Amino acid sequence: MKSSNRTWKRSFTLIELLVVIAIIAILAAMLMPALQQARMKAQETNCKNNLKQIGTMWSLYWNDSKGLCPDNWPKVSGKSPYWPAQILKDYVNDKTGLSGNAKYDTLFRCPGEPQVNSWSYAVNFWMFPVHEKRTTPTKGYPTGILNVFNLKFPTLHVITADCEKGSVTLETWNKPKRYRHSQQSANQHYLDGHVDNRLMMEWANMNGVVRNRYWVLYQL
Repeated sequence: MKSSNRTWKRSFTLIELLVVIAIIAILAAMLMPALQQARMKAQETNCKNNLKQIGTMWSLYWNDSKGLCPDNWPKVSGKSPYWPAQILKDYVNDKTGLSGNAKYDTLFRCPGEPQVNSWSYAVNFWMFPVHEKRTTPTKGYPTGILNVFNLKFPTLHVITADCEKGSVTLETWNKPKRYRHSQQSANQHYLDGHVDNRLMMEWANMNGVVRNRYWVLYQL
């Protein structure tokens, strides 16, 4: 009689299975913050690319208008937001979503924007002649239609930026929802064409005179 060798397969016990699941859960919990941070960094980079393209469109706009800014703000559904999507619509190849309805052009949508139907970037209110401090010749502020070719701080002047909704001005720079990127930061495009990312606390701790040069478009 031939003897046969029987192979026994050992199965996991319930305790061993629970240990494996616990280890996987711990590893996942350790990796999640890093993955979330990487995701937010990618959104921040894509947002910067959007603003760089918008900055190029502004350059084309100013070349065509000999440096003159819009003489008023465009209307959208009876409201008065300051969307570059409306002002620069003639310089967009794909005009999908420029009607102000539910569908929006991705160029004007920040990847980190939580709202579904919203443009994400606004224009500095100081560009428009209706700003209360620009309607009268006080404190050396420029009045009337602004000419960006005359501005003295192109590396400092913010033109387009992440926004909560509507315009971005010195009065609204500290709205928390504007800072939707990593470590509560926001992106902004400047008159000279560069784009940077700054923390909300960085703006808050900045000297008031210096901060004014970012938002208040001095012409002196």
